[in-house]
Amino acid sequence: RAVWDLRLQRQQQRSSVSNGGSSSSSGGARWQAIPLSDDHKPERPDEQLRIVLNDGRVQQMTDRSGKGVGPFRVWFKQLDYPGLAMSRAFGDTPCRRIGVTVEPELYVHRLTPQDELLVVASDGVWEYLSNEQVVEIAGRAGSAESAARRVVEAAEAAWRAVDGGQYVDDITAVVVRAAACRAGGGGGAVSKL
Repeated sequence: RAVWDLRLQRQQQRSSVSNGGSSSSSGGARWQAIPLSDDHKPERPDEQLRIVLNDGRVQQMTDRSGKGVGPFRVWFKQLDYPGLAMSRAFGDTPCRRIGVTVEPELYVHRLTPQDELLVVASDGVWEYLSNEQVVEIAGRAGSAESAARRVVEAAEAAWRAVDGGQYVDDITAVVVRAAACRAGGGGGAVSKL
């Protein structure tokens, strides 16, 4: 699974935010989430096409009644193997025969003075938290360290609420405050569950 980068821009209160994804933060400012990457999920149309063209199939696991459960996975066409829940991965050598690739998607973004925060997080964060929720959490925190910790804590709470605490995926968040970096300070922090 790809790591997500999320750029947060602080908008002046008088400016209009065109998407519905902005959320209020303390200090009277608004935050706008700008995703800089996209998940490598097998059901994404371009990813699914590559897998199908390589004699793989994309489907969910099924319960006893035949109902699809859980995330979509990559399988060999005639085998219930390997069941990988991502379409790009390091390792997983047998999956290369059915279209899983190690090739990354590259996104280039030139930082602007409006860029305030950068959030890089593992899939455990994004499974149950939207970009907008992460914006609200990170934007309200006073420091990069506090922002990273709060994002991880919120993601853990979301996993526990959905899955009853039986399973929590890996949850890691890195937050960089651009203003602190521009001023010559560290400005970045990592938090991990």
